[in-house]
Amino acid sequence: MSKKIIKILLFLLISLFLIISLLEFFSKRCKTQNQSYASVCTEVLKKHDLYGSYNGVKDDVPINDVLSNHVFYVDRNEIGSTNGIACWFHGYAFVANDMPKAATSYVALHEALHLKYFTYSETKVNYMAGKEVPFGLLQTVFDSLARGTSSIEKKGIPCYLGGVWRNFKLYFLNME
Repeated sequence: MSKKIIKILLFLLISLFLIISLLEFFSKRCKTQNQSYASVCTEVLKKHDLYGSYNGVKDDVPINDVLSNHVFYVDRNEIGSTNGIACWFHGYAFVANDMPKAATSYVALHEALHLKYFTYSETKVNYMAGKEVPFGLLQTVFDSLARGTSSIEKKGIPCYLGGVWRNFKLYFLNME
């Protein structure tokens, strides 16, 4: 290889390292103040008179049955700032009803898969749902990025980028 190619590759490698380091710094510096998973589940289950009941999903239940009997569509403010939440201990999932159609289908399937296979990681469930509803996965990503831009005024661009990086690691790289 010529010296010029080596210098370019070295520059790109160092740049990538610096960008990831900055994103890591931003993601740790700007923690979100979201409610805990358990408290969101408790509140939404109580609101829909489902708290205290156990309606767990067995492995042999077809995913379409899970979608129609265990997934509910609710106002986003009921589930915090998330697109959906699976309260797997109770066997119910809740999906924000304000997303585009394909994104809603993807998130519903994602949460139904969490109910059916509650030991699977976010990443594995993401890929399983994305395989079935690929356009929904893309639409969910872009819809979430667009919604997140409203926080730029309050938190600033570094915190927005840190949040995007944190979510990317969780949902696509299986890293928390």
